[in-house]
Amino acid sequence: MTMPMITQDTATKRARAPRSLPVPYLREWRLRRTLTQAELAKRTGLTNASISFYETRAFYPSFNTIHRLARALDLTPEQLQFTRPTVPEIP
Repeated sequence: MTMPMITQDTATKRARAPRSLPVPYLREWRLRRTLTQAELAKRTGLTNASISFYETRAFYPSFNTIHRLARALDLTPEQLQFTRPTVPEIP
């Protein structure tokens, strides 16, 4: 069995098209919505461990997962990725 050759062009294409991105404000948004990691995991169909990994940036979620997280937090994917929550919600 031969291994496929990775050419410079293939490596460059992979570098230009990331499959995952960080969500630096995930924990802040989750806390603002007064959710536990378990509650967010249940809303998204992810595991508690996945939520923890994304919050600590041990792993980055895929684009699909970012959309699931955003929907569960009532945000757009762009808000989740690029906007820090500034004013706490009034209960």
